[in-house]
Amino acid sequence: PSMVLNDERGTFYCFGCQTSGNIFDFLMLYEHLTFYQALERLAGECNVALRTETDEDRKERSLREQLYDLHTVLTAEFMYQLTENNPYAERALSYLEKRGVHEDMRRKFMIGYAPPDISFVSDFLRKRGFSDEVIYSAGLFSAESKRSYFVDRIVFPVLDLHGRPIAFSARRMNNNDDIPKYINSSGTGLFKKGEVLYGMYQAIGSLRKKNPCVLVEGNFDVVSLHSIGIDNAVAACGTAFTPAHMELVSRYSNRMAVFYDSDDAGRKNTLNVIYCAYERGVRCVVAKLKGFKDASEAIETGERGVAAVRAAVEDKAVNAEDFLFDCFSSARDTGSISFKSDVIGDFWKFHSLLGPVEQYELSRFLAAKLSLPEKMVAEKLSSMSGQMRLNPSERPEAPGFLPERKIEPHDSRTMGIAGEKPLFETDLMKMLAVRRDRFKDEAVSFVRSSDLKNPNSRIIFRILADSDCLAAEDDAFISSISNEEDRRYLSEIIGKYASMYRRYDDARISEMIDSAVKRIVRSRIKDESRNLSALSRIDEADSVLLEKNRMLTALSMLNKSIAEESDGKLAR
Repeated sequence: PSMVLNDERGTFYCFGCQTSGNIFDFLMLYEHLTFYQALERLAGECNVALRTETDEDRKERSLREQLYDLHTVLTAEFMYQLTENNPYAERALSYLEKRGVHEDMRRKFMIGYAPPDISFVSDFLRKRGFSDEVIYSAGLFSAESKRSYFVDRIVFPVLDLHGRPIAFSARRMNNNDDIPKYINSSGTGLFKKGEVLYGMYQAIGSLRKKNPCVLVEGNFDVVSLHSIGIDNAVAACGTAFTPAHMELVSRYSNRMAVFYDSDDAGRKNTLNVIYCAYERGVRCVVAKLKGFKDASEAIETGERGVAAVRAAVEDKAVNAEDFLFDCFSSARDTGSISFKSDVIGDFWKFHSLLGPVEQYELSRFLAAKLSLPEKMVAEKLSSMSGQMRLNPSERPEAPGFLPERKIEPHDSRTMGIAGEKPLFETDLMKMLAVRRDRFKDEAVSFVRSSDLKNPNSRIIFRILADSDCLAAEDDAFISSISNEEDRRYLSEIIGKYASMYRRYDDARISEMIDSAVKRIVRSRIKDESRNLSALSRIDEADSVLLEKNRMLTALSMLNKSIAEESDGKLAR
């Protein structure tokens, strides 16, 4: 070829003139445009509005740049303070060595020490030329007293994805129980606790090698795991794990190992992570460490503890469904006649986050665990998923925290009809909203809007059927929807399920389409059969006979379609 376009990298190369570049370079050369003209052209095609920088924007950008500089120089100073020849620094250094945090890890994570002088941080930053406005905007001081959070503490800088310090997390060195053992910077324009993971920058290289993300509870756990070569460990910064954290993880890995403490709080938090993971299409296992409080403590004990940690993460981690079964069954009365039904019911949220194949495997798993017929388990799960809706704040929790499940009022935007059909049809429609390139598949052509029992499914089907922008990017497709309510609904669906369904290869997508279409078409046959039976019980008028003949012909065609599908003719 005389020219190569690389869609994945967004680059081109001409073998004739040896010119190369990105999409902007191509437009500038091919159409003789300036960079800004090329930017305007591409923004217009993508339906993205460009705006010029205002005075307020410039002020905000200036503050952000100064905050980056502030955190960089303060990180260097904290690291320097750890090397000072004084009793406080020596005590901090001795503590780190005792915890197994040696010089290589201190450098890797830029660990430092904040001296006991309560004015040290503010005095240092003023000497370096930062104004009080910037200093007190950095999240380092109490809003009321203007007192620094970082006094006589070991300091762990929190880095962004470019390796820039944006906040600090710290452990106290004194025994004053009136102040928190651990403390973090408060939120700023650079740092939002619910969106940043400690150790993520250091873990990215390992995650890009297709390793799972190992989620632990604290900073010392992260550093300890990295010290023994498990360099894909991260932790939340002083907050519960959030969907935004999971979105960050899903950029780099679709697998996760949850390595929390095994107490009630740890099990409760693990349950939350599992739901967050499966909502984003990330599959996870749960690491269990026996004989030690946590990973950091185990590693400090030496070779035996290191071996136990490695085994917990690499060999003995249990699947999510096994962990959930242990949680749910231990929270129920095994002597109750409703025990089995209750445990199956506890799984309904997890079941609703799975695709058709995984739902089938979960039914088999529970049937084996509870010694029940697979069909009975599948019907119970499908029925509950159709009847119930769970808000993120109302998720089932671990033993001792299991709330009663609530049946919510009917909501046509969020809830289906009880039974198996709506569950599978809504799965199909959500997937097609994301994978719009498959809406024109031969298999999908067998589905009619009237086949869909769930109002949500019919909304998505109508929007896709009416759209001329199925091949457009998500933003352009959403913008093309004229009805505001429909636009908002599709935006929510695509935002929630995009990462999950775009991870599946074409073969998996075809399998999902064929499975769902088969159920929908078979449901139509059953409905038509019932209508035909009703007609047979009334007078055989000419109009009725014509209708019966029409329905018999339709049934014959539908049965033939399903038979062909079974032979693989509907598969792509």
